[in-house]
Amino acid sequence: MKSRTSFLNKGFVLNDFRKYSWVAVVYTLALLFIIPLNIIMMCSNDDIYKDAVKNLLLINNPETQATLMLAVPVVLAVLLFRYLQVKISADALHSLPVKRSNIYRSHIFTGIILLILPVLITGAISILLNLFLDLGSYYSVNDVFRWMGITVLMNLVVFLACVLVGMLVGISTVQGILTYVLLFFPVGITVLLTCNLEFFIYGFMFNSDYQLDKLSPITRIFAGFNPLSERSMSSGEILIYMAICLVLFFLADYLYKIRNLENATQTIAFSKTRNVFKYGVTFCTMLLGGLYFQQTQQTIGWVVFGYLAGSLTGYVIAEIMLQKSLGFFKEVKNFKGYAVFSAIVIILMLGIRFDMIGYEKKLPPLDEIQQVYFSNSFYNYNLDKKYQTDFFSDQGNLEHIQQLHRRIIEDKDINYLNKNKEQKRSVIFIYQLSNGSTMTRGYQIAYDAYADYLKPICESEEYKKMHYDILHVNPDDVEKITLRPNMNTGSYKEAAILDPAEIEEAIAMMQLDAMNKTYELMTEQKEPWADVSILIANNKLHNYPKLFKDIEKRGGDGDKDKYIHTAWNKSDHLLENWLQEKGYDRKARILPEEISYLLVEKIENRDQWEEFRRTGHFKDEQTADDKKVKRLEIRDKSQIETCLREYGDRWLLDYSFTQDNEGIGGYIIGFYGIDNHNLDYGSFAGDNVPDFVKEFFEE
Repeated sequence: MKSRTSFLNKGFVLNDFRKYSWVAVVYTLALLFIIPLNIIMMCSNDDIYKDAVKNLLLINNPETQATLMLAVPVVLAVLLFRYLQVKISADALHSLPVKRSNIYRSHIFTGIILLILPVLITGAISILLNLFLDLGSYYSVNDVFRWMGITVLMNLVVFLACVLVGMLVGISTVQGILTYVLLFFPVGITVLLTCNLEFFIYGFMFNSDYQLDKLSPITRIFAGFNPLSERSMSSGEILIYMAICLVLFFLADYLYKIRNLENATQTIAFSKTRNVFKYGVTFCTMLLGGLYFQQTQQTIGWVVFGYLAGSLTGYVIAEIMLQKSLGFFKEVKNFKGYAVFSAIVIILMLGIRFDMIGYEKKLPPLDEIQQVYFSNSFYNYNLDKKYQTDFFSDQGNLEHIQQLHRRIIEDKDINYLNKNKEQKRSVIFIYQLSNGSTMTRGYQIAYDAYADYLKPICESEEYKKMHYDILHVNPDDVEKITLRPNMNTGSYKEAAILDPAEIEEAIAMMQLDAMNKTYELMTEQKEPWADVSILIANNKLHNYPKLFKDIEKRGGDGDKDKYIHTAWNKSDHLLENWLQEKGYDRKARILPEEISYLLVEKIENRDQWEEFRRTGHFKDEQTADDKKVKRLEIRDKSQIETCLREYGDRWLLDYSFTQDNEGIGGYIIGFYGIDNHNLDYGSFAGDNVPDFVKEFFEE
């Protein structure tokens, strides 16, 4: 009894309950509306979406619940420690013969109880609904316990963070605002720093796909906690958040003990942290200003202007907040700190800009490279190890990849900060070295300019085995192959191969076509003849890790998870010959006889392309103005066959005009069925334009 009395003060606890229980009541009503009442409403509908009920407890549609998680603990913490920000209240309360630690722990205890009780009540009602209404097929009792645990844990993190901020500041409004700044800070500063470094350092690219949202409770809550995906809350993450709670609790306790009560109503209560606040704000707004002009202007001059404007704005705002007046403008010496800050930043930026450590030119020696991840994104690198692809270890490929990397480094003037309209894509190099370290570099390049370097890599067996799933298919594992034309003529059409011997032959043809592909065929942009779906037998799915992963993620029901998907491309001549020999081709592709006519129109510049995109289609009945447009109508079946073999996706034109090829132009093509109904659109561009199309428009 004695130790309990010394740990908490009963009077403070009862007083807090009397004054702030309304917060818990409102929170309870809100949770009851969001969870149990929603469950009842959903289950009373005839067309109930099974996962929608469970998503409530997995916080997968988290807007309302996330808002509560982020708002209620902050409101409660501000109310409980409001007296600290009002000098009269602080003096009166601390004149009582009660230790500060007792006061602090009493408020914290009250806050935790008021946050936990609504969750427990809501969880208990949800469990009762499950038991008495037999809702086990929609959600389990474990789902409710998981929801209660996550909600309580995240509530405590936000609550204790707000308490800590309350010890550092002297104004309640500032406490609330800085709490969200603190919670979001890990993600915000990571994005700001890495985006700015990417701009200044050629070759620096941050792996932003790797669970960046887990760095902040705010983004973590909004991402949801689905246990069947990478969003699940792992035991390690739970332990980290529990450790954060303990750190926040004891740090706030310490700050409370040493806090000077005279500093109530001051923006920052501790004088030593005022410079941290001031220059922290200045630094962050500087990065934000630079990032804005980096994204909009892409020139060094504007980015430097952004840094200057951002940092000065941040410095002035911080000074106004600290002094709560505009008086510091009266004396120039008040900007002395800003001048020192600017000088330090300039020195740092010059060091980064001129690559004082040789980061941009560094390449690991070939004999120290064990393997290298080479891709256009970090996606496959971030997967579980057993699903990772794009790791090259063949000695020939390592040499080719390093030659490509060396050339990209030499082409800094071409790839870095130029404003040409070439469409660029990312290229990522992650070297895993023999000493156990890794070296990561990333660039934005125009792939076409490096075709000579990419060709030997893409034509290697190692590359093809990474990128062509068909090369890993064992015919004995396949139940069925289905080919469906890529253009819908209005009637259902498909070719199904069921005979095991034919399945084996078809897969052999597809594998040979894949192995025979040249770089030029890989990068051609013709529309494929058909989509190919390969159904894997249920008892052989474990031989296909990617499928197995998808089945695990989706819960394993439905045939859609059991297919390997590929395409019958125009360059797959072995497969085409085999399909013709077996008579499957007429069901597997669109035929000239199924098309009544084609309309072809030349698009000479971006304005014409934008006009077509706006209207979206050829006009069936031409207006007077429309008749001025020169169009080629094709009804000859052999010419239609040529067009079918050569056309590409209509959005190829978008790519073409992005390349600043307006002088070259392109052709939009419309396909019309026997009832004059539009079937699809496509395009001709580059070397794929049929001669009779060129001749018509040259007349």
